[in-house]
Amino acid sequence: MLAVALALALFGYSVSAPFIQLVDPTGSRAAIVLRGFVVVICVACLLVYPRNKHNLHSYLWPVSIFLILYAARLYENFYVRNLEWQADPFTTFAFLFGGIFIPCFCLSKIIQNLDEGDYFNVKFILIVAFLIGLYLNLDYLLLTSKYSRASLEKLNPISIGAAASSFALLLLIARTKGFWVTLCKFAGVSILVGITAFVEARGPVVASVLASIIFLLVSKGAYRARFIYIGIIIGFILTLIAYYYELDFVEFAIRRFFTESEYYRGSGIGVSVDGRIIAYKLSWQQFLDNTIIGDKVFEPYLLQYPHNLFLESLISVGLLGSVFLLVHLYFCFRFCFMFFRSNRSTLIELFVSILFLKEFVAVQFSGAVWSNLVFWISSVCLVALGASRMGNRSGRSEFRRAEDAMPGQESGRSGLVHSFERR
Repeated sequence: MLAVALALALFGYSVSAPFIQLVDPTGSRAAIVLRGFVVVICVACLLVYPRNKHNLHSYLWPVSIFLILYAARLYENFYVRNLEWQADPFTTFAFLFGGIFIPCFCLSKIIQNLDEGDYFNVKFILIVAFLIGLYLNLDYLLLTSKYSRASLEKLNPISIGAAASSFALLLLIARTKGFWVTLCKFAGVSILVGITAFVEARGPVVASVLASIIFLLVSKGAYRARFIYIGIIIGFILTLIAYYYELDFVEFAIRRFFTESEYYRGSGIGVSVDGRIIAYKLSWQQFLDNTIIGDKVFEPYLLQYPHNLFLESLISVGLLGSVFLLVHLYFCFRFCFMFFRSNRSTLIELFVSILFLKEFVAVQFSGAVWSNLVFWISSVCLVALGASRMGNRSGRSEFRRAEDAMPGQESGRSGLVHSFERR
């Protein structure tokens, strides 16, 4: 049940949206029911599974304070000053509490009980369901691709690309045994990468590439070699597919980097690249006018969030609140790199780490603090897993040895090789 809770909290809507499109293309009732189900199953898991006995408060207090301050600013904007912008109170607080606060609180307490075999099986089912859902909507995707980017009414191109690229990263780092299982893995990654390129999701492409590069630079030799080998095989498979069907995945992938405008489905706002830059500048000016405690959660140009995590933090909670965000990110990167360097890291630890890196890059270009559910859930789970490791004496000593072996430290390699020898 815990594996189901984490998988649905991260990607439940992305997987179910194509099916919701078929049965309820214009309504929102099914999506609300799904969000409610995720909350219920997370709370149920908290009641059933044993809680983490280690001191999580030492690591999770910064993100807790930041989100509380942000929620207070939202309340002040909506209900005290009655400000109007491109978001409604119900949706905003439903995402913030139902999609972030409750899942993060519940999962952080029990994430150490998650079995990686169960999680991979659940994720595999979600990946298959995601692909089936997109296939059932193939005609609609092809139709929208003729006039704009391929998308669904219930799922915009960025969301499709984000889910597909995240699933591809999970399959890339997963260890598989057996010819047919490995073959399915390669086929799945190839299809998911092709989907990301087809929907022309610029943000997920950049985020996935940068996360993969960081993983290759920081991880140990065995992880690095396997990642490179699999990448080469996937590239070869995509080349064959492109040649056979006369497709140009490269053109799909880079086309968005040279377009002059964007259209964000669901928001009803067309945003040019120049307009985004202007919004960044005005958001920065808004921060300079209210440096210490912030003022509004939206920028004054489009009356929308500035599509950048740090800018939104600065304009909403100022320097005081942003300090807590920076402390939380410090813990995230610390544990992320420690898991990459350790050869005893589980699939869950590796996946949450690389997912956090990908989402951290993505939130610099898209989304709001209250809507980036995957970023907050992955970062909180990452810190909780790291705190659990630090709570164990063996895990704490291993983390310290891995930290000593980080790039740029002279005593790194020999000490790392010796300390990680399997007994």
